[in-house]
Amino acid sequence: MATTQAEATLTGLPLEMRWKIFEFAAARDTKPKKVLRYYFEKKEVKELIAKNAANNPDGVTPQVRYNDSYDEDSEMGVDHEGEENEQDDQDEDDEQDDGEDDDEEQVDDDDEDGEQDDEADNGNEEEDVDVAEDEGDDGGVPEDMDGVENEEVEVEAEAENDNGEGNIAGEENEEAAAEAAEDAESDGENDEADAEAAEDAESDIDEEMADADGDTANAAGTTTQTAPPPPPAPIVRPHGKWRHIPKFLRITRCPPPVELFLVSKQLNDEAKDWFYNVAVLKIDATGSFAHTSFFEEALGQIADAAFSPMESIRKAEVTFVWDSTWIRSESTGFAGNVFPALLMNRAEYVVKILKQAPYLKDVLIYWHDSAQDVQSEMLKNDVLEAFLNLKGDIRVEEHYIASDAKPHVKSTAGKRRIEFQNIIDNPPEYL
Repeated sequence: MATTQAEATLTGLPLEMRWKIFEFAAARDTKPKKVLRYYFEKKEVKELIAKNAANNPDGVTPQVRYNDSYDEDSEMGVDHEGEENEQDDQDEDDEQDDGEDDDEEQVDDDDEDGEQDDEADNGNEEEDVDVAEDEGDDGGVPEDMDGVENEEVEVEAEAENDNGEGNIAGEENEEAAAEAAEDAESDGENDEADAEAAEDAESDIDEEMADADGDTANAAGTTTQTAPPPPPAPIVRPHGKWRHIPKFLRITRCPPPVELFLVSKQLNDEAKDWFYNVAVLKIDATGSFAHTSFFEEALGQIADAAFSPMESIRKAEVTFVWDSTWIRSESTGFAGNVFPALLMNRAEYVVKILKQAPYLKDVLIYWHDSAQDVQSEMLKNDVLEAFLNLKGDIRVEEHYIASDAKPHVKSTAGKRRIEFQNIIDNPPEYL
């Protein structure tokens, strides 16, 4: 009922007003340049989960962790008028990272100092305890031992006095002997009673200890019988390489939320129509030139996907930034022999994915070069020839700089020249 009311309310508005609503609904915190990056990450995560389920059907369901904490170093800003669209914040990010590392080191030092202080305090306490025990061991004789020694001294003294005074009459000796025997028997009975009491106490202690041991054994048995905890869920995380996607492939709009497409077929069609009329697919065909294999992998996956996100694309912009002047002057000859072949290969991949868009109606190609002569013109025609077979309106905008000009380090031509030079200075394992 609520869905029907929402549909009636939206369809009752003018179409231009509904477009504004679609635009507002599509706004989100995620930047449009990351939409295709998330597409590749989710695609890989689904494949990893399916592989895990096939290898371990009874296993725990994996937990997905996406890589959302990337640095903002994946900008694809090309100013076709000669100025940079986006500033490079990498230096600021590095400074912030260094500051965070310093703070972490300071915290670690404080923790180590605190641990050393605690160890020192514990050591002092142990020394105090040892000293106290030593003092107790070296102290005077216990009071019970003093009483025993005094009694022995008195008995010895009495014996000496008896020997000194001589013998007493026989009757007195017999009476004394009888009394002594009675006292001895009385002491023996008392000692036996004390021994029996001690044995009873020890028996009680043994029984209590046995009971305690039995309780402990029972508890241990109970713990042993408890089922082990389930294994932790495996973590599935997409590869970090996908963060480089926005450097050469992005879209200018975020799509509307899925809920909007599910309201009704009419609103579904209208929302898609609005999105693909305003969204532009941007491809930097010479971006990340040192990673041509990754460029081909990404575009190949899009082209071969069963439900490619390119199917409904209507507008596309393709950028080529070349540096004929520098390539001709490169001393090793590697750039002149290899770079043009890589350029042609990349152009073929771009054409391949654009052919997956049957509704494509507008393709704008930007061509940048540092030379404008017969040779550079031939290269441009060879590269762009395949684009003429695409559907829709194909337009080409050309931008050149003087062959003797030194482009600014942050300009479009300057950044490409630096990238080419880095490939020569630090050649990758494979292009």
